[in-house]
Amino acid sequence: MFHGAADVLTLGLWEVVGTPTEATFDGNKMAFEVTYDESDKAEKVVTLQKQ
Repeated sequence: MFHGAADVLTLGLWEVVGTPTEATFDGNKMAFEVTYDESDKAEKVVTLQKQ
């Protein structure tokens, strides 16, 4: 229901964000290692585990 409403309200632009997001967050557990710089910005992201 949400995706249909988002498509209508954003004139279809939701698909640009929604489709890759759904493919990535498909319910499988994942683990990442994130390295931050001195200003707390993410500097490097490494996938440790993907089931």
